[in-house]
Amino acid sequence: MTLFVNTSVIAKVVTAILLNLDTFDGDDTCRVQLLAVPNDAQKDAGTKIGRKFLMMNERALRARNGNAPHLRRPESLFQHWADATPVEQYAAIRSLLSHWREGKLTDTRLYHELNRAAAELAQGIVQDLPEYEAVSSDV
Repeated sequence: MTLFVNTSVIAKVVTAILLNLDTFDGDDTCRVQLLAVPNDAQKDAGTKIGRKFLMMNERALRARNGNAPHLRRPESLFQHWADATPVEQYAAIRSLLSHWREGKLTDTRLYHELNRAAAELAQGIVQDLPEYEAVSSDV
């Protein structure tokens, strides 16, 4: 049985999006320089994005398990940056995408948008590796 994605996974995904993208799914992420805590606009954007993810995960659960009773979603999803490295953020995104694949939701705009965000984050992770810097100067 597919499990409902917990809020810590969602927080890692939202943190990755807010810190790395200017827009997501057509909405402004309110990205500015890295602040110690997210500002109110970022909290609002993060909560909106997180709700979309939870609703999508619920659709995946229903597609796989039938019409289960309504799942309770948390009211507040994003109040602070998730304590996660970029690699942990990437793993959280891949986990969420995997849940959505199980629910056969790969043709949705949100799935493609999150998959694009994963690719951008992965590119940034690779470009920050010392190994990449060493070989890219030789090319």
